[in-house]
Amino acid sequence: MIDWTPYDAYFNQIDTRQEPLKQSDRTDIEESLSQILGFSNNNDRQTQIGKAYGFGNHTEVVIRIESEKPLSGEIGKLIGDFPGPMAIRVQRNAKGSTFFQQRARNNHPLNGEEHRHFQRTLGVISRDGRTFVIQEWVPGETIEWLRRNYLNNNPINGEMAQEILKQIVLGIIIPAWSIASQNTGVLWDIRDANFVVSGYDSPVGPLKVTFVDIDNLRHLVEESDKRDGQIRAALTRLKTRMQAILEEDQGSWESRLRPTVFKKNFKNAFEESKLEKSLSEITEGHPNGVKTAELAFLDFLRRLQQQSLLRP
Repeated sequence: MIDWTPYDAYFNQIDTRQEPLKQSDRTDIEESLSQILGFSNNNDRQTQIGKAYGFGNHTEVVIRIESEKPLSGEIGKLIGDFPGPMAIRVQRNAKGSTFFQQRARNNHPLNGEEHRHFQRTLGVISRDGRTFVIQEWVPGETIEWLRRNYLNNNPINGEMAQEILKQIVLGIIIPAWSIASQNTGVLWDIRDANFVVSGYDSPVGPLKVTFVDIDNLRHLVEESDKRDGQIRAALTRLKTRMQAILEEDQGSWESRLRPTVFKKNFKNAFEESKLEKSLSEITEGHPNGVKTAELAFLDFLRRLQQQSLLRP
């Protein structure tokens, strides 16, 4: 019913503390999916409906649906006329299930076709102690996977690096932080595994970065007494990831030749553009905070170009 080959390969390609699912768990998941899809006979149950992929943390598995037949059962009712492609995220311990339900039902501010850099949530089904989150399938690979398995032999150029940074900062971080109130948390879990890049291997593009750790968006709508800590953690992680995209991927040629100069110039560009300060002000509700942060980021890119930190 499910092809588990990509899932097993994941654990050979990524260093993770998560253990692969046991065969009994895989069987239970397939049985629950059979019920959700309304499969009533053995022929339906033996038909392959998709492939399983590893994800980590609170997600047991992500299943890409590849069925040629229209989906029926509870899932068919949830997705309506959604054209696909579609994925099912299987959560353990029902973590985040309430937020996913609210996101699908209430049209969360970052859920919908107009928010192309956030994975779309279509609905949630609970079954046998698990939560099945129905989402759009996001093609591509995580930045974590690319760093370990692709970019060492296929370095990206400065133009592509800029595009990745633009989509992360202008398309994900700033929009997410702009909807947080002064009583809620912020999107803080900024790490390579949470960003999927598509079009990275296409000579004609288009390149697209999508944030896929949707459970993390619940911090934007939940009151939190850890807000200040989340902001500090987010800014530190963002700065580290931005430097890594330049340094470890397309900028490794520069960093190996002049590592101290590279880090100094990156730090100077970050500070002189006032990017960190501008991002912080978004969370404080400053007037024109979004526009100021966007301009600060573009100024940061300009300074990178002036200091020759982007490989042609």
